[in-house]
Amino acid sequence: MRVGSFEFNLRELAGSMGDFGTLFPLAIGYIVVCGMNPAGFLVMMGLAKIATGVFYRLPMPIEPMKVLAVVAIAQRWSPSMVCASAFGMGVIWLAFGLTGVMGWIAKATPHAVVRGIQMALGFLLALKAFNMLSTWWALGLLCVILALALRRNRFAPGAIVLVAVGLLIMLARRQLGGIPAPTLDLPPLTTFELDEVWATLLLAGFA
Repeated sequence: MRVGSFEFNLRELAGSMGDFGTLFPLAIGYIVVCGMNPAGFLVMMGLAKIATGVFYRLPMPIEPMKVLAVVAIAQRWSPSMVCASAFGMGVIWLAFGLTGVMGWIAKATPHAVVRGIQMALGFLLALKAFNMLSTWWALGLLCVILALALRRNRFAPGAIVLVAVGLLIMLARRQLGGIPAPTLDLPPLTTFELDEVWATLLLAGFA
């Protein structure tokens, strides 16, 4: 489907499922461990993705910052501390963007550093995947084969097929029955103190 300069197809939908491995685990940690309201958290993430997609005319990966999320979940930050850290980092990134500091940092950073970080993250994710496959190795091997075989398929992208397989497994094991029906719930307004902004920047933001 094409609307103006925008195009939405199955391959775009499959690409969006990459967030299942990055956004969802951090979001669940924020909600379960830190007590963030799921309605407010997920709705605001969705609005941010739509806004940046319309503004930049391409899909943008809007996700929680990894270092902040890991520290916040590990230390069980309160919702006010999470919001304070987001505010503080937002101010910093806005200042960097308006002053051109981000462009200077991008030029000064060697490509080898960026590629090294990407490769290290890829290896870590691969090792984690192998550990998770150790209990269901036959199914895991089948999923890897499906992902490779369908990686260029326009009508049945691998990511969509794998998510469908996961849902069928949950259905066969009767794990979908415990999911409650959606309800309308307005999230509470979370406020924070200025000293929490500085504290969270010291704990994880500057890192």
